[in-house]
Amino acid sequence: ESTIELSNEVAVISGFDYVERNLNSEELVTIDSFMEKRINGSSPPGQATDYIKWEKNSNYQFQDKIDNSKLTVSIFTNLDWDTAQAWSHDIFESMWEWLNYLVPIMKSNSNILFIIRAHPAEAYVIKKTFNSTKKWFLRNKLDKYPNIILIDADTPHNSYDLIKRSNFCLVSNSTVGLEAQYLKTPTLASSWAYYTDFNLVTKPKTLKEYKKTLDKWLSGDFPNLDNYNYSILNSYLYQYFFETEFTFNDYIENYQSNHYAFRNESVVGLKTLTEYEKIIEGIIDKGSFKNAR
Repeated sequence: ESTIELSNEVAVISGFDYVERNLNSEELVTIDSFMEKRINGSSPPGQATDYIKWEKNSNYQFQDKIDNSKLTVSIFTNLDWDTAQAWSHDIFESMWEWLNYLVPIMKSNSNILFIIRAHPAEAYVIKKTFNSTKKWFLRNKLDKYPNIILIDADTPHNSYDLIKRSNFCLVSNSTVGLEAQYLKTPTLASSWAYYTDFNLVTKPKTLKEYKKTLDKWLSGDFPNLDNYNYSILNSYLYQYFFETEFTFNDYIENYQSNHYAFRNESVVGLKTLTEYEKIIEGIIDKGSFKNAR
């Protein structure tokens, strides 16, 4: 809640001037520590907690089904009204069209466990959506199929633990795709995202190619990430989280649930911040808003 992300692209699509470079030892420690905290639910608030809504040490209610299934596939949804979504769909017209495409596939592969994780923000008061994943799930009568499970938006659950237990993940264009790759779980994206330009996840260009890739993965022939270039992924994650987000932890206070304001005494001091200067430079010069450290 105390960070802002800026972009000179249409809507905020996490676009930034990524530089392909290896991280130094200090940067590697920083991103590894950050991801460890993020995955275990102890990272700072804001975007980093989108998929961390869980009860620590809770019983894993799907383990029996996982053990008795040929494969476990986790599917992560987005907020369908997110402005970035309008520019991302290149194979399917929308997230719902993609999910509808998956319905007969899930129903016909009864020996494969499909776990659908609704975006937790669907349950947030300030982000409430009326066309929810749960409504879509029930409308398609997926609750009648024992191999298809929904983890609803307001269900406490560690999505990163789900990723670790999955053979692969299906995403639209969420950053959870990058996190799955970080956790050594292959990811197949159905929509364009800024990070798909760098081959960080598997992203087909056409519906025909998507179908061919998904069929291959469902047969058990999904990527082995032993030879995956994690140096590029770590560099991308570091630049994304530490060089493109502007943090105002010392200048913003929570005066009501999910409502924030600048502290009165901090407004003057804010104008002297490097972050503030970078924002102004980005607006005036149409720059990348990159907050290089």
